[in-house]
Amino acid sequence: MRPSDYENSLLQHLRHEFSSHLFSVAGTEDGWQHKLSGQYSLVDRQVDVAVYRRGKASPILMADAKRYRKRIDVKAVECYLGMVDDVGADIGLLVAPRGFTAAAKRRARAAGMILKIMSIDEATTYRWLPLARQLYPWDWGYHNDIALALRRIVEKVDIGLVIEALDNVPFEEWEAYVRYALLHHREEAVSLLETVAQAHYDSGWRFNAIRLLLEADLLRSEFRERLVQREQDPETLLLLRKKL
Repeated sequence: MRPSDYENSLLQHLRHEFSSHLFSVAGTEDGWQHKLSGQYSLVDRQVDVAVYRRGKASPILMADAKRYRKRIDVKAVECYLGMVDDVGADIGLLVAPRGFTAAAKRRARAAGMILKIMSIDEATTYRWLPLARQLYPWDWGYHNDIALALRRIVEKVDIGLVIEALDNVPFEEWEAYVRYALLHHREEAVSLLETVAQAHYDSGWRFNAIRLLLEADLLRSEFRERLVQREQDPETLLLLRKKL
């Protein structure tokens, strides 16, 4: 992962964490650098992410992503503390994949700075958050789950892992995800729906998986017959038999 991709992952993650009704989250992306004026240096300082309360000009939090191969040392923490002070942010957040030295942790704790490990694996999933927001913009509570499911279906992992990522996602979000997958990753989406249709413990999920297959004209006749033989839910059986 390139450093710029790692930085963008932090931006997407913080956009998920801070409510858009109360905060605005800006950062360096799409070739555009977000900059804050230094009150002591008197120059513009480029920042990875800045979080603002709505209507306020100064950030409450400034965050920086360091995709280093080693742990962050105390010098890097000292350097970042100076920048946080220069732009007048209330809180500084420093993120890295490999963690921090003991001295760096002590120095950050004394200054009230937040240190956080964001693994490359986590960062890779966070990069799918914009699409998750696009698929279902009304409820942000499950965007991390949808982002993980999007990543997994693109990477063509075992379909069980895709289902696992969606296990706690409410039906409306799940259906939005499946409809997207049917358009862009049809083979994997059909495998997902067939697995749910024949094996999910919840009859409602089985019913809707079959419904979506029928609507897309993707319910194979031999598979449908197997479902009829094993299905016990009356409503699901009625759905299957209506199409026979």
